[in-house]
Amino acid sequence: MTVITARGNDSSEAMDEVIRRLGVNAYILSTTVRNGMVEIKAASELEEPALAKTAPREAPIKIETRSGESMSERAQRFSDLLEARSDWAEPVVLRPVVPPRRTPWSQVSPMSRHAALVDRLEAELLAQDPLPIGQLLPRTILVGPPGGGKSLLAVRLAAAALLADRSIQPRLIAPRVANLLSDDRLRGWSRLLGLTPERPLVGDLLQADEGSAPELARPQIFDLSDVPQAAADLAAALIRTMQTEVVLALPVGLSPRRTLREVRRWAALSPRICLTFCDTSGPDRAQMNALVEAGVRLSRAAAGIGVIGSLSVPLRADLARWVQEEANEDDYERTETRP
Repeated sequence: MTVITARGNDSSEAMDEVIRRLGVNAYILSTTVRNGMVEIKAASELEEPALAKTAPREAPIKIETRSGESMSERAQRFSDLLEARSDWAEPVVLRPVVPPRRTPWSQVSPMSRHAALVDRLEAELLAQDPLPIGQLLPRTILVGPPGGGKSLLAVRLAAAALLADRSIQPRLIAPRVANLLSDDRLRGWSRLLGLTPERPLVGDLLQADEGSAPELARPQIFDLSDVPQAAADLAAALIRTMQTEVVLALPVGLSPRRTLREVRRWAALSPRICLTFCDTSGPDRAQMNALVEAGVRLSRAAAGIGVIGSLSVPLRADLARWVQEEANEDDYERTETRP
């Protein structure tokens, strides 16, 4: 018969030592606490005489299970004791729970609210790879609602390209479906640059475009203002023959509903947005949120009344200025309406 004494910081640790040395069929002879340590005396087997001659032992620590039974009563064999350990109550550790401090949005300073809005607009609205002002792809197609400034934008793009590289000669192309009865704005503005716009019929344009090769020195700028009914089909046909950028001209102040409608109309062509008429103020938050919802990117902004130097690539500073302008207008309106 092998008798050992296992020690541990608690009963569980001492029992683990017993099972490691004697196995799960060991017999528990006594359980005591000495010098802050739990001691379990165990044997590999029991003899009848030994049971009769067992000397008085120290009073064991009574460990009760959830059912109220002592551990010595419930587990004479170590295998029973292991089964009883599953009923031991887990120690309860109380930790103070401090809820995170959250400041209501209404109590956040206006500067913090504006900065958070600008951060979101910068990440979701500004173009990741905008073309520099003055750089054009072989073909640029301008689309958008009537009165959105497409013709003036075409001339401004041509002017910026001429200033960036005097060796190129932009072509201003405005297709038509019938003879024009009067002179148009595009022709008047293009004279300032020494350019003459081309006005082909839609059928002749499509026939001539078949098999045409891009000319880097003569980038094409298409203004589809005079063919509103055929603009979508014509743009879809033109983008198939050469590298093309579709620019959707949207005026500042357009309602969010109309903004979403225009963007969705041209979504299949993956347009980039140019905000026009940014002369006095930029777009409001409602219009910018509509552009974010539509999933498009802002690549250009047009401001001023002239042709030269009127285009820019929007930056974070422009977004911050537009947000602050609207906040100032709101403050002014609240001040004026107070009794």
